[in-house]
Amino acid sequence: MEGLVGYLIRRPHEVEGKLGVYNYLMAGNGIFIQAANKFLYARGQLARAEIRGLEPQEPPVFIELAHGLIPSTLIDDVVVEMQDVQKNIGHEAFTAITYEEGRYRVKHPPQIATPTAVRYEPVSNSILEIHSHATMPAFF
Repeated sequence: MEGLVGYLIRRPHEVEGKLGVYNYLMAGNGIFIQAANKFLYARGQLARAEIRGLEPQEPPVFIELAHGLIPSTLIDDVVVEMQDVQKNIGHEAFTAITYEEGRYRVKHPPQIATPTAVRYEPVSNSILEIHSHATMPAFF
């Protein structure tokens, strides 16, 4: 049984260590965090460092969707919808993109929105969750 946190070392020609639900990876170019589920694999660099004797991890940031890229038309539709909400209502809005029945879908769960916040029901099979900031600037 795997634990919550795993610790891995990228040695020449192999990665060794104990896997977890998410993993810290020490490589020749720094420390990384990585995780995977049935929808995606993601890795990000937490700290840059030269660690002699270890292989570098390339690319340092990586996301792979298990079912291929999300069609750009879905993203375009979400952006247009959120712009309409902001223009016509002035509130934030939430949308999820899910993977169900062999394809990506746009979902709008029940939500309560104000000009500065949005509360919503969690969406199962969510791959990407997006919410607007109405008139405020965007950030991650």
